[in-house]
Amino acid sequence: MVRAFIAVEASDAGVKKYIRDVQAHISKTSLRMSLVDPDTAHITLKFLGEISQEEVSRVIKGLD
Repeated sequence: MVRAFIAVEASDAGVKKYIRDVQAHISKTSLRMSLVDPDTAHITLKFLGEISQEEVSRVIKGLD
């Protein structure tokens, strides 16, 4: 079983800079949250949960 999701990477340098800027602003507040590494940031479109390797193959084929 694999924990899977469909996502779009935030690979554009401008998007990564924006994420860093927002995180810098948030870190100056009293908000408590975990911040992600902008280099691995993504937008999850659909969380699939725990699926079998066979299901992963079908999802990949369907997305192609």
